[in-house]
Amino acid sequence: MYIGRTRQKKSEKRYGTLTPDLTTIRDTLVSHDCGSIAMESTGIYWMPIWHVLESDFSLKPANPYFIHQLPGRKSDVKDAHWIAECLQKDLIKGSFVPEGVLQEMRQFGRQCFRLTKNLVRIEQQLDNRLQRCNIRLSNYVSNQGNNVSLRKVIGTIIQGERDPYKLVQLVHGRTKNKHGHQVITDSLDGVLNQTDIEMLKQCMEQLDLLEKQQAACLNHLEELADQYYAREISLLCTIPGIQMYSAMCILSEIGNDMNAFGKASHLVGWAGLRPRNDESLAKYGSSCQFGYH
Repeated sequence: MYIGRTRQKKSEKRYGTLTPDLTTIRDTLVSHDCGSIAMESTGIYWMPIWHVLESDFSLKPANPYFIHQLPGRKSDVKDAHWIAECLQKDLIKGSFVPEGVLQEMRQFGRQCFRLTKNLVRIEQQLDNRLQRCNIRLSNYVSNQGNNVSLRKVIGTIIQGERDPYKLVQLVHGRTKNKHGHQVITDSLDGVLNQTDIEMLKQCMEQLDLLEKQQAACLNHLEELADQYYAREISLLCTIPGIQMYSAMCILSEIGNDMNAFGKASHLVGWAGLRPRNDESLAKYGSSCQFGYH
């Protein structure tokens, strides 16, 4: 950590990263009358420092892309000197960090997204397992992950039923009418052993767990949105194509105060959708400006 210059003197000291160490950093900075602090916002490592210091200082987490030094010999101390010098000259524009409730909503929203990806992955594994056993029902149904008929069939197979003429009774009549009763029956005539059954069982258990966790995240997200941002969510839902979940995610990502972005182009750049000037020999690079937490 580099505290800065006081009468042309530098204050330098190395600290650990545990909470008592961060508390010591805070007390040291307070004793030196530091008003503003800048830091590189790399990964998630800036967050614990932010949580300890945000109550006492004006913090500026900066995208490392915008404060990198010129190539050459570098060290943590030199990086700290450079960041402090840029801060003193007001050359650092801090990245947008939402307030506490929005950060909580953002965590739930992003967890829902991760859980959805995991659900898709497990659904693909489940389908691959069925195809391996030559059970082809998934070829004839839509929305394989949430198809009621498919899940009923898998659950019955796990319980020990193998007769395709009994399994076909669990399939929705619309599916049988569309593709033919005999075709659906034949698609359920598979070859399974005990290992296949155990794998199917584990896939179904994982799906149930992920869906339960996703429902819990959505419930917490809706509770926070209703309690603190009901009006904003209602306004966002008036936009064509924006549903409740999308509105909550948009709010948690960009907040409810657009003054943080200055103008519309800043918000577009923050979202990574505005190409920056990257021209050389009449050729343009494809990189975009972005910086978010």
